[in-house]
Amino acid sequence: MMKPIDKRLFWKYVLLNLGLASLLVFLMDYLVLFRKGLLSYIGFILNAPSYLILFIIIGPTNTLHFISDRTFLIVSFIFYSVLIALIQVFVYRRKRKRRNAKP
Repeated sequence: MMKPIDKRLFWKYVLLNLGLASLLVFLMDYLVLFRKGLLSYIGFILNAPSYLILFIIIGPTNTLHFISDRTFLIVSFIFYSVLIALIQVFVYRRKRKRRNAKP
């Protein structure tokens, strides 16, 4: 049976998700400017999931040579949105379980 959802909490999670994913993608776009140093390594780590997703879907040659930077950013945004949403679901379920367990 479906329960009604708290719309304030729902919109709070949606806005938080979009904000955090946008911040990560903006950070990735900014870190491309650095070629050496710690910020370069952080950029590589943030770009790795989008590269791996595209590598699996369309293959290594197309991923390395024919995909634009904007496509990498879009795939990264979708990946980080899904990751943040899964974390939010996990946190929500733990809070709900604690609330129901208290006498």
